[in-house]
Amino acid sequence: MNHENRIREKLYTALLAITAALLVAFSGVLPGAGLSVSAIEHDTTLTVTGLDPGDRALFYQFVRWSDKGWCYTDAFTKSTASPPTLAGDSGILKNGITKDQAGTIASVILGAANYQAAGNATADQAGAASLTVKTDSTGSALGIYCVIIEPANSDTIYNPVFVSLDFATADPNTNTFDVSIPEGQKLGGAYSGTDKVVAKKEKLSLVKTADKVSFASGDTITFTVDTVIPAYTSAYPENRRTFVITDELSVNDSLQYAIDRTAEAFHVTVGTTACTSADYDFECDGTTGWKISFHTAFLDDRTHWGQPVRVTYQVAVSENPSHRITRNVESFVNTVKIGFYNHPKTGEEKTLQDDTRHCTFGIGGSVEGGTRHHEIVKVEGNNESVSYTQPGSYTPLEGAVFEILTAEGRQVMRKDDAGKDVPYTCTTGKDGIFVFTGLDAGKNYIIREQSAPTGYVKRNGDITLKFDASFDSRKPTVVKNDVLRQYVVTVQNKTETVTGEQGSVSSSVTFLAGSSDAGSTLAPASSSKSDTQTNVGNAPGTSLPSTGGIGTKIFHIVGIAVLLAVPVYLFFRRRRRIS
Repeated sequence: MNHENRIREKLYTALLAITAALLVAFSGVLPGAGLSVSAIEHDTTLTVTGLDPGDRALFYQFVRWSDKGWCYTDAFTKSTASPPTLAGDSGILKNGITKDQAGTIASVILGAANYQAAGNATADQAGAASLTVKTDSTGSALGIYCVIIEPANSDTIYNPVFVSLDFATADPNTNTFDVSIPEGQKLGGAYSGTDKVVAKKEKLSLVKTADKVSFASGDTITFTVDTVIPAYTSAYPENRRTFVITDELSVNDSLQYAIDRTAEAFHVTVGTTACTSADYDFECDGTTGWKISFHTAFLDDRTHWGQPVRVTYQVAVSENPSHRITRNVESFVNTVKIGFYNHPKTGEEKTLQDDTRHCTFGIGGSVEGGTRHHEIVKVEGNNESVSYTQPGSYTPLEGAVFEILTAEGRQVMRKDDAGKDVPYTCTTGKDGIFVFTGLDAGKNYIIREQSAPTGYVKRNGDITLKFDASFDSRKPTVVKNDVLRQYVVTVQNKTETVTGEQGSVSSSVTFLAGSSDAGSTLAPASSSKSDTQTNVGNAPGTSLPSTGGIGTKIFHIVGIAVLLAVPVYLFFRRRRRIS
């Protein structure tokens, strides 16, 4: 038995020696123990995905690993007089950071002029930006990073996001031993615990539409502006949490605008809720446009972030008596802009712009380039087939007065020099031409002679007039038909078709104005002409991300000791049975 006891003691002594050696080797990973000493560095990668190619991500470390555990970096504490309280004892972080802490931390980083980023990375074509940091046995690179994203595109808004490094590979067999965080001290919380995060970006958009592309003087046009409320977190300073919509009606002396500012005609909604004056400041002079500036408190409300904004309003359009429309096709552009910030730390205010484009039609005026259209000419005699291009074949009559009416016989009104609405009439000049402009495509009109020149007989019977126009869309992704491709003028069932691509227009038509009474004739316009026509027509936060858990290495020291003890136990059990 003494011999067996000696053998047993030797085996127990060997087992204890092996266990002690293992405990010493792995003492650096036990809770409360110091970090193991190693000169081997380990490359660790932080990654942000969901970006646009070319976006730039700046990584700011604000929590680091120390011999006591997680704590703020010196750079962070020097940047603020009162850093947020960490969830732990004596400034040691144990449970990550909360959403409220995240906003405060980002504000500190963004507001500190001398706070240097640990590194930066540019997003690749897949939209991923990765930064590799080296962490050694001290674990100085481990911790939580706030990532500020600089957008490559002006229509994109990002808010700060958070990534963390709280574990590293430990494998002495491959000579890559590094810091491992004890099981009880993993990073957690709302914005901690992952070395990869998806950036939640917001694309702002702006579209302006109108219910009329072609219009006549006196029409009312309903405009609609659609955009999105940006998601500004508190990381953006107040002077950068702004959102302004500015609408500018076309600066053109030939038109006058009257914006209906009544509650029935001017609406602002965010989501499905109507906004009030408590939500924004409103500026409008009633004639040239308007401006809406949303209040900061409204923008700070998370329930509004990313919500669609719609502004609808009505504008009455009339011809300016002192600068009348003189061309057969007149185009107008009405522009809307939004102003916002998409970078919380640097950069100027960004703008997006869209517009509506409109046109109005006429006869007897000029087109782009100054050439006149002579659709109808007042001449002497009864010959309705005379050629306007043959001098001496007719005698133009001056002083004949014509008026224009709707197909139903209602007078078309225009403002006189005093701004009073009066029936629209024109008198022929020495060339026998009269001009009616500011008319609408798709409507039928009647031209009626009110009085003939002295010594001539007034023409009986009306002259029919109609404009037809076709439009194409400027934007394939938006249903907005506002590029004039063709318009057709029909006089007494005789038509002139004006077509063109990108504004180049040519026509070659002879107008026959119809029969006449003795003493006056409506003669043909030019039999051949080449004119130029311009294109006319109508014409965005992002929430801070929530991140997941982490993975760590768990060392089973006790398990190893147990595994070594099993064969010893079996050996003595077998000897006892033999005895």
